[in-house]
Amino acid sequence: MSREGEQRSEIVEELRSWCREAREAGSGLFDLSMINPDMSPARELLDRFIEASLKPNTHRYTAARGLKKLRDAFQELYRTRFGVEVESNDEICVMLGAKDATYQIMSVLSADSTLFDGEPSLGDALPLRRMLLPSPTYPALLTAAKLIGRYEIVFYRGESDAEALEDITEVLSDGVPTLVVLNSPNNPTGKIFSSQTLKEIVALVQLQRGVVINDFVYGEMGYEGVAPSLLSASTGGSVPYDGVLEIYSMSKAYSIPGWRVGAVVGDRRLVAALAKRKSYTDYGTFSPLQIGAASGLRSSKAITSPVTETYARRAALVVDVLTEAGCSVSPPEGGASVWLKLPESYPLDASAFARALVLDAGVVILPGEAFGREYARHFRIALVQRESVLRECAERMAGVLQERASEQHRSAVGAGKVVSLFGLALFTALHLVCSPGAVAAESGGERSCKRAVTVVQRLDEAGEQLGVAAKEALYEEAIRLCPEMSEIRYNYGVFLSTNGDPSGAREQFEQSCQQEDRRECRLAIARTYLSEENYSEAQQLYDDILKQEPLNPKALQGLAVIQERSGDLTKASELLARSVAVDPRDPVALFNLGALYHRKKLRSEALAQYEKVLAVKPNHFGALFYGALLRLEGGEFLEGVRLLERAARLHPDNPEVYRALGNAQERRGRLQKAELAFRRALDLEQGDVASRVNLAIVLGRLQRTAEVIEILEETKPELLQKRKRSARPTPQEKILHEGAIVLGRAYRKRGEAQLAEELLLRAHRNDPRDLRPLQELIQVSAEAGQHDVADSYREQLQVLQSQ
Repeated sequence: MSREGEQRSEIVEELRSWCREAREAGSGLFDLSMINPDMSPARELLDRFIEASLKPNTHRYTAARGLKKLRDAFQELYRTRFGVEVESNDEICVMLGAKDATYQIMSVLSADSTLFDGEPSLGDALPLRRMLLPSPTYPALLTAAKLIGRYEIVFYRGESDAEALEDITEVLSDGVPTLVVLNSPNNPTGKIFSSQTLKEIVALVQLQRGVVINDFVYGEMGYEGVAPSLLSASTGGSVPYDGVLEIYSMSKAYSIPGWRVGAVVGDRRLVAALAKRKSYTDYGTFSPLQIGAASGLRSSKAITSPVTETYARRAALVVDVLTEAGCSVSPPEGGASVWLKLPESYPLDASAFARALVLDAGVVILPGEAFGREYARHFRIALVQRESVLRECAERMAGVLQERASEQHRSAVGAGKVVSLFGLALFTALHLVCSPGAVAAESGGERSCKRAVTVVQRLDEAGEQLGVAAKEALYEEAIRLCPEMSEIRYNYGVFLSTNGDPSGAREQFEQSCQQEDRRECRLAIARTYLSEENYSEAQQLYDDILKQEPLNPKALQGLAVIQERSGDLTKASELLARSVAVDPRDPVALFNLGALYHRKKLRSEALAQYEKVLAVKPNHFGALFYGALLRLEGGEFLEGVRLLERAARLHPDNPEVYRALGNAQERRGRLQKAELAFRRALDLEQGDVASRVNLAIVLGRLQRTAEVIEILEETKPELLQKRKRSARPTPQEKILHEGAIVLGRAYRKRGEAQLAEELLLRAHRNDPRDLRPLQELIQVSAEAGQHDVADSYREQLQVLQSQ
């Protein structure tokens, strides 16, 4: 085993020793290190297993390929859930779970053996001698490769589609047949490769006569529906699924990890070789377990959907708590774990964090080095406890992080490296580092002042723990003590600009430029003019910068803002496109270009830019939110909702996100989810009429008339307002119009004809082109026995319909 493999084993062994130490000390532990499902199997599986186990003939040897009943169930699952047609006799082999499948496939593909005798030739590609694994790497994949010992192991970046494609393309460019191992949905990240990415990978591998396998353990556990199957990406070849295999497991989605039921599906030549090898090594899974599993597969959606929804809720909970604690995380798209990175301020690595959690907090996690040495500051949390326990565990983790940060802060204060966050101590510390005596001791004022700059920067990062006035006083004191240091004035300018004082900021930037003429200062001055809408001064500065540096991206972006505000969207787009060409990974330029395309109603171009932003910065709120709106506008409801849910996890206090999420769910017919979203928006912004009306619309569709009236009655005066006649009603007028119709309909259903008629008449007069108020008025009058009035409304409706 390589040194890397040894290090990964050592990490796991250390974790076990810490757990033993904690248990010997009498501590109870919540184990979140292993994805060992805590949910009970569906009763249907258990009943069929028990029933089958009572039959004497089910305790005999079974077929190496697996029972025909189970293979047929896998065939039906792939057809109905993944849209893939496979043959149960030739293209499916039942395995003892995913670990067994992984090892057996790697063995078959690397061996000089007779396993392929009598099968159509696979060319000169086999045996394979190079394996390409994702990074981070699920430990079982690497362990299997190391146990076989015949592969050269190479890694590709697996955390984004673009990076994975780039690395796989580069490795395969030498034409050497390779075993490419995918893990989508991924363990530990929850990342799911798109169908297009899978197609491109399959095409690359088939071109080089290699083999590609997908560890598809979490295939049915995509939070927005099942993940794309690798088999659906196969482009054909000499046989169906040429060189393409997928490993399916029931362990996680069906909560039966101990049953050891899985399958390998795909290229019939490889499946036949695998079945032949299994006939030498085992007799397959216990028959009653296979019978129970087959029953579960036939009820796949009914069983796995609630399980997946539970894991999705658990993931959102963990992400919320630990993001708040400073950890960075890309919310998982599926699976049963969350992959996090420690806050930058945390001084230790994930192994030390894991040890502290076990011994001090009673929580067990898996350090990131188990997935690769470069992940020493990452860790994985398995979502295998109920939500109340997970919340408690996450809060304990946050407490350990905060406690360590506090210890670091206290020790730094004791060493004179960081100052206290309280006003008097701040000024005292600054005087200590910048006083004449300290200057002499440090052999020069410049060194002393640089230390002062560091102090100021750290204090500025203290966030809300220190008020604006105290920080401002601190900056001014630092400038008085170190007037020759331009960095202090520049940082003070940034602080003033951030806190809404552009003229004060400009004064500091200008003085900083006088001391040391830097492009950053001039760009900062131009930004202050932009914020004050003094476009002529800003443009002159940007033009001067571009004369010296024609492709300065910040200057190009500044000019783009000026052009956009003057109404020249085309010129603004051109400038931003030039900026992106200079720095294609600048999320600000990418997003602003996308926003311009959005304004110009260039939907596909805007979406492309938003996707580029997310490839660079996965948690960019604007790209998530506006990308979601465009997806929904184009009818891509699943993707739109997924992006909105990610945006909501990033900014859980933003009512606009929940309004959009509610509208999306309502359009999908998910009325309960829409109700929850609108209630959340209303909780965040009590006076928001749009959320109130939208909630009422959903409640109306759910036939909850009393609640509709309760929600809208307090807005009744606004609903009855007479609207000024205009060609284009405002969004507020539109929502009030909808509210009047909904409340009028609710009053009608409750038998309050007079109140209903009052609201519906106002809605009709405000928008005579809308037929719905007249249709409701006809029913109100008819139900009240006023048939002449109903006929009058009916005539008006016919006139409008004929126009």
